[in-house]
Amino acid sequence: MRVRGPFPAAGWKDALAAINRQCEQVDGFAPFDEQTVLDVAAGALDSHIWVIDDGDAADAVSDLRGAYKGDGTQKAEQRRENAPDTEGHEKRATESVSALAGAPLEVAGLAHLGRAGTVELAVRPDARRRGYGRVLARKVHADLFERDSKTRGVDPRAENAVAGAWAHGDLPAAARLASEFDLTVRRALLVLQREIAAGEEEGDGGGSSGAGAFGDGAGAAPTRETVDEDLATGGFRLRTLDPRADLEAFTALNAAAFASHPEQGQLTEADMRQRFEQSWFDPDLCLLAVADGGELQGFIWFKPEEVPSEYELYVLGVAPSAQGHGVGAALTTAGLRLIAGRGARLVRLYADADNTAAVSLYQRMGFATAQRHVLYG
Repeated sequence: MRVRGPFPAAGWKDALAAINRQCEQVDGFAPFDEQTVLDVAAGALDSHIWVIDDGDAADAVSDLRGAYKGDGTQKAEQRRENAPDTEGHEKRATESVSALAGAPLEVAGLAHLGRAGTVELAVRPDARRRGYGRVLARKVHADLFERDSKTRGVDPRAENAVAGAWAHGDLPAAARLASEFDLTVRRALLVLQREIAAGEEEGDGGGSSGAGAFGDGAGAAPTRETVDEDLATGGFRLRTLDPRADLEAFTALNAAAFASHPEQGQLTEADMRQRFEQSWFDPDLCLLAVADGGELQGFIWFKPEEVPSEYELYVLGVAPSAQGHGVGAALTTAGLRLIAGRGARLVRLYADADNTAAVSLYQRMGFATAQRHVLYG
């Protein structure tokens, strides 16, 4: 096995996307988050990549290339017959996911250091349990902390200071690897989700969470009229996003609402524009709470998932001056009603575990924890 890098992100979009897709199919979640995927695709200058080669795969590819050059197919067939048989989880991964689904077969794993100074690392499902993750992690750690990183193209002491390593899904293997580097959990990100029943678009409060799922737990679920009344009482009205006209004000509102957030609060107009250009984006799935004077005071934004009946509550943000007036709850109610009308039957979202106000709000609305991602540092 051989570790290469760090490299600039440009040129690694397909390999990262393929490994991300393979791992998500097997594990149920992606090892690289959306910002990483977008930055690598754009060739962001503050993105750096390390890869570890699959020695067995490299030999197999060499054999196949030799066969096509006139060396025959016997050697390649013998290689396949002698390939080690894996069991359990890894065998299912190999059976269900093609190693040739876009990523070079020789790339067994990949690590990324990005704009927030966080590292993400993944190994192809069919290449696991061979020590690739440990070797790759040691190389990344050595390049960032044990050597003169500046000479290798990455300077963790500059603008790309290393903040930690994400373990999406908080798998036991990631915890064991983190312990080898004396890393502890510094942050936890919860994936919350809830089901949506037919009829909720009318605000009848149905669904698995029962009456009050959309409300504050004190009584019946809000109706269309009570939500509009709550917004009107605060001096707000609802409308959908205009990607061009609202770009500057929307970005400023997001920055104010998430001023202390290490990722969301740092998004620029270019970042927002990049999201507006994605195939999944629908401006009608972004509701704005607008003050009487036209100022944006809050928003709720949904992202359709690959399964047509599933949505992600992408972002819910409220201006500091409007917080504490029920705007977030009213927006959430209106948003859930919106996607229910589009046939949504499941909605999920991400929330920092230490954001107790947000987590409590979502729990009162019927959301429960489905996954946990942790940042080691």
